[in-house]
Amino acid sequence: MNIMLDQTKCQTLYLNLLDCHRKRKNPELHLSTFQMPILRHSRNISASTYVREFDETYRCDEFFDFSKDRLDLKNKMNKKDANLYDRVINFEETFDDEKIAAQACIHYNKWHQTQLVRSLTLLNWVYFQTIERTERAIEKLGERLK
Repeated sequence: MNIMLDQTKCQTLYLNLLDCHRKRKNPELHLSTFQMPILRHSRNISASTYVREFDETYRCDEFFDFSKDRLDLKNKMNKKDANLYDRVINFEETFDDEKIAAQACIHYNKWHQTQLVRSLTLLNWVYFQTIERTERAIEKLGERLK
């Protein structure tokens, strides 16, 4: 079922994905599983969770087309196993699938972040560039003052 989202919901999706790219102090990285930091309280999501959320951008292609980026990610993940991406999307990933998804997320990390910023409306772009960055600066200042 291909249910398109309205622009407000798509902007929320883009901002949530951008939040996954935020760097945190002590992000609890594990050698076996790449955990992408999310939210301000240092909670983490797995790479497979990020992949599933990024896949949801298909519902917003009328506002910003991520189809090539989704295909690149899928091809990177399916390099040795043509069914890996589908297992991740269907919540059937194995431990090894998670490691491969993590590598793909690292590979496309900065590119996805750049494209996500480009996808923002002017108002959300201003919010991201000012409020979000100011919050991050205050967080870093607070960590240094401890």
